[in-house]
Amino acid sequence: MKKSYQILFTHATALAALLTAPLLRADEPAPRIISIGGASTEIVFALGRGDEVVAVDLSSTYPPEAAQLPKVGYIRQISPEGVLSMNPSLIVTSESMGPPAAKAAMKQVSIPVVWCPEPESPEALYASLETVGKELDKEAEAAALITEIQGQLAEVSARTAQWETKPRVLFFMQPPSKSRAGMVAGSQTRADELIVLAGGENAASDVTRYQPYALESILAAQPDVILLGTSIGHGAGPGDADFLLGLPELSQVPAVKNGRVVTVPMDNLNFGPRLGEAALSWSEIIAPGEK
Repeated sequence: MKKSYQILFTHATALAALLTAPLLRADEPAPRIISIGGASTEIVFALGRGDEVVAVDLSSTYPPEAAQLPKVGYIRQISPEGVLSMNPSLIVTSESMGPPAAKAAMKQVSIPVVWCPEPESPEALYASLETVGKELDKEAEAAALITEIQGQLAEVSARTAQWETKPRVLFFMQPPSKSRAGMVAGSQTRADELIVLAGGENAASDVTRYQPYALESILAAQPDVILLGTSIGHGAGPGDADFLLGLPELSQVPAVKNGRVVTVPMDNLNFGPRLGEAALSWSEIIAPGEK
C-alpha cells in the first residue's frame, strides 16, 4: 500500500509541474528584440523569431513586415539612448554599428547584445547565423539555412565555371548624370564581393570602397554590364537606366551598346540569408551573351 501511495504521489507531482509550468511561462514578460542592420534583421526573421522584434534600424527593409516596425535610427549613426528607450530584452546587431562612441557604449549595456561580424562575406554570414541561432535556440534552423545558402553558391560557381570570360561589371549606388559623377563600388565593398560571387569581375576594382565615378571613367572602364542599385528614397530612379543607354558619349561602351544597364535591389547587398538568391540573380543578369 505504501508503494502505491508513493507512485500516486510521484504522478501527482509530475502532473502539477506540467499544469503550472505554462502558467509560470505566461507570467514572464514577452521577449522584445531590437535588430540593427539589414542582415541581422533578416537573420532573426528567417529563424522564425520575427514576431518578437519590436524595432529595427533604417537599413532593415526586408522582410516587408520589418520595414513597418518602429525605427531606432541608422546602424552607422545609432543613438544608444534611443535603442534602450524601447526597453529591449535582446539586441541583435553587427560590428558595422557606428559611430565608434555609440558602439563602445552599446558594448557596455547590461542587457544581452548579440554582435555578429560585419556582413561582407559568406563566411561572416555563416558565423552570424550560428551565433544568432544559438542565442535564439534556433540552431537547427540556422544549420539548415547555411546548407541552403552553400548549395546556392555552389550552383553559381558550377554555372560560372563554364564561362569562357568573366564579364566586367560596374555597380553604382548612385547613378551618374551629365552634371554629376555617380557613386561606384570599388574594391572592399559588398558589391565587389557579390560581383565576384556571381562570376564577374569588378571593372572599378582600381578604386577603393565607394568613390565618385564620372562618365569618362565609365568609358575608360569598358564594362560589359552596368548595375544600378535601387531602393526607396535613394539609388537609381525609374529613368536612370534609359538615360545611360541613350547617352552618345557611352555608345561605344559594351554595356550600353548591348543594352545591359540593369537596376537591382539595393538590399541584395545585405549579405543576409538571401545571399545565395542574390548571387544567383546577379549571375543570371551578368552572364555572357545575356541581355
